[in-house]
Amino acid sequence: MTTTSTAPTVDEMVAQVEPTLRQYTAQAEADRRLAPEAIEALHDAGVFRSMLPKAYGGLEMDPVCALRLFEAIACIDGAAGWIAANQSGISTLPMLFPAACGDELFAQPRTLLAGGWFPPGKAEPVQGGYRVSGQWAFAAAATTRPGSPGRRSSSTTGRPSSVRTAIRPR
Repeated sequence: MTTTSTAPTVDEMVAQVEPTLRQYTAQAEADRRLAPEAIEALHDAGVFRSMLPKAYGGLEMDPVCALRLFEAIACIDGAAGWIAANQSGISTLPMLFPAACGDELFAQPRTLLAGGWFPPGKAEPVQGGYRVSGQWAFAAAATTRPGSPGRRSSSTTGRPSSVRTAIRPR
């Protein structure tokens, strides 16, 4: 999937999300999570696709511009800046997998990923893949995303032998 639209500037993106973030900051603080309206504003402005490759409909923003974006958002709402930076960084992980993985994950333009890396779970080889089990108690923005990558140990002996990353649908 390739798009050919002109990318907004950092200042334009920040100006687009600022009113909504300010409006829902108190609610986010009380609920201990960003308001759905704030998540939608970040989506609408393209913030979550800032570092995603253009091939997947992203802006493929250079890292310095992306960091300026996250910093400016964090100055408005710290939690929103944290979610924007984490989500944008995690969205680049599927580029390490076969292309079919990214194609599937980002076929929906509003895909979000949230990661839970510690403690690692267990991935046992089974016919056709792995059976993944474990508990990941925390992942920033976990309630807003359809997929969750996480570190899993793979072993047939019960002792960690390799580390794998798996993505599970919400």
